[in-house]
Amino acid sequence: MPSIAEPFVTDNPLHQPTFASRPFLQPVRNGVTSSEAVVQAVGQELKRLGANALRWGQPVQYSKMFTILEALRAHPQEARDLARWAIAWEAMPREQQQRIKAERQATYQRRYMADAMPTAKQLGLLRQLGYTGAVESRLHASQLIDEHLKRGRRGHGSRS
Repeated sequence: MPSIAEPFVTDNPLHQPTFASRPFLQPVRNGVTSSEAVVQAVGQELKRLGANALRWGQPVQYSKMFTILEALRAHPQEARDLARWAIAWEAMPREQQQRIKAERQATYQRRYMADAMPTAKQLGLLRQLGYTGAVESRLHASQLIDEHLKRGRRGHGSRS
């Protein structure tokens, strides 16, 4: 049985709202203020969504709802922790939420780019800039392009 934090929430849930944390936000937005009441509301909503998924022939959606519901039952302390996170998140100023979301998005983008092959456009630009070395990833290509463009603006002629 997966814990409520694995595999749905990784690291600090305050900075990683994911599939399992989203259902916790709505009750808080509707005015629920205690962690116990949030968990209860989430359980009721997951049951409702699961029943609808079965009714409409959506086994994948039903499975998702059932998995989270089972995790709630098996890990009540983590469920309450997630409810406290939702309460704290919704109490946070919107500007702070947006900053955290932007930081998280930048982190995910860097991870993706580090694993992705460089694009043909990146490789072409690097050739135009005079770079002839190996390019390991899309992130590496982006960094090399930035370095070469900065050098060019500062008047440095070397491009290797």
